[in-house]
Amino acid sequence: MAASGAPAYIPITWPLGYVAAAITKDEKEKVKKITTEPVMGLSGHLTGFVAAIRSWLVAYACVFYLPEKFGLEAYPAFGPGKVYSMDWMSHIIIRNLIGTWLICGFWDWFLYFGPLKEKLHKYKMNPVYPSFNQIKHDAFWTTTASI
Repeated sequence: MAASGAPAYIPITWPLGYVAAAITKDEKEKVKKITTEPVMGLSGHLTGFVAAIRSWLVAYACVFYLPEKFGLEAYPAFGPGKVYSMDWMSHIIIRNLIGTWLICGFWDWFLYFGPLKEKLHKYKMNPVYPSFNQIKHDAFWTTTASI
């Protein structure tokens, strides 16, 4: 188990593992006090390692799989990027926006507007939910940063 109480393999299943864990949590579960260990144990290192594997798999797909799947001859850094062209730049911009909206947008919706919002409330570090204006502000700047 990782320090959070989740199994070390949980990062590879994101977001499905976390959603499943949230759905199956007992409504009456008492929230444990959050503590931080100064030095990670074996399970903490394993969790970090699994998270790194997930990140590597996503990066690998973005470089070696997605460009050819969506009509580019190769990843732009391997040749097409020598010349400025909307052909390869639009691929990267669209990929970044879709990733941002799926990851950040889904997670914000899940935590702040989804059907499990009330069930997960007791696990929040800050008990006050952000306003809709704050969500719009965050979405705007996150989208802008992805372009």
